[in-house]
Amino acid sequence: MPFAKPVRQGGQALIGLYGPSGSGKTYSALLIAKGLAGGDMSKVAFLDTENGRGTHYCDKTDVTGYMYDRIDDNFHPDRFAEKIQEAEVAGFKVLVIDSFSHEWEGAGGVCEMAEANEVRTGKPGIHNWAKPKASHKSLFLRIMNAKLDIVLCMRGKEKVKQVGKQVVQAGMQPIQASDLLYEMLISFELNPGNTAKRTKCYEMMQDIIPDGQKITPAIGKAVRGWLDAGNVVEKKETTLAEITDDQWREWEVAVFEGLSKSPDEATLSRIMEGKQKEKITWLAENDPDRHKRLMNHHQKCFDNIMQKEGV
Repeated sequence: MPFAKPVRQGGQALIGLYGPSGSGKTYSALLIAKGLAGGDMSKVAFLDTENGRGTHYCDKTDVTGYMYDRIDDNFHPDRFAEKIQEAEVAGFKVLVIDSFSHEWEGAGGVCEMAEANEVRTGKPGIHNWAKPKASHKSLFLRIMNAKLDIVLCMRGKEKVKQVGKQVVQAGMQPIQASDLLYEMLISFELNPGNTAKRTKCYEMMQDIIPDGQKITPAIGKAVRGWLDAGNVVEKKETTLAEITDDQWREWEVAVFEGLSKSPDEATLSRIMEGKQKEKITWLAENDPDRHKRLMNHHQKCFDNIMQKEGV
C-alpha cells in the first residue's frame, strides 16, 4: 500500500490506572469502561485476579451489568492472552484487567519465572529473565493488537531514590515492568481521595481529559470520541450478506479457537449467545455447511468439558 495522507480512524484505547490500596482502582476502571462502551455495561468484560473483588460492584447501580471472569492461581502471561482472546470472540468492546500487577509479581508470573530459572540453574544473573521477559513482551504485543479497548489496573508502590546519604520518596509507580507506562494511551495515578493525577496523556487530549479530579464515565466517553473523531466520512455498515468468504473464514477460526479454549460450559454459552449469535443465526439460514461445522465443534467442546467434569 502506498503512503497516503493520514486520517485518525479510531483505534484502541489502552488506559492504565495505578495506586495504593483503597484508592478506587476497580470502581474507577469500571466507570472509564462504561464511557468507552457508550454506556452499555453488557459490552464490558472484567477479568479479576484479586480473589473475587471484581464482584463487589456487580450490584452498584451506575456500573452494574458487566460480565465477569477470574484467574485464581497461575498468572503466567499466556493466561492473560487467552482471556483477551475469549473477550474478543465474545464481542466485548472493553476489557478491564484487575490487577495486571499479578502478571508481573504473582504466582507463575514474570518475577517468579525468573526466580525459578535461577533456582534451577544455580546461576544468578540477567540471563534468568530472558524467557520470562519474552513471554511478557509477547503478551503486551497481544494487548496492543487487541480488537477491543483495555483498562489495566495495577497496584502502586512508593518509589524511593538515594540523594546523598538520604533515601527520599520519588513518587508512586505501578507494580509492573518499568517501561509499561510508555505503552499506555493514558495513565492515571489514583490516591486514597479517589482523585486521579494524569501521568501520561497526549498533549492534544489534555483539554478533554481532566487532571486532579475524580474518575467518571465522561473520561472514557471523551477518549473514545477523540479516537473516533477522524471518521469524518460516514462509514457504511457491512451487512452479513456482504461479508466475504475470507472474512467468514477468519471469523470461523477465531470462534473455533475460543470454543476450544473454553474451560467450562458457561464460557461456551457466552461465546455462542453473545455478539456472535446474530452471525450464527444468519449462517443457519444462508450457509448451512459452515453452520454445521460450527455446531459440531461446539458439541465436541461441550462433550469434552462434560467428560472432564465426570458428567
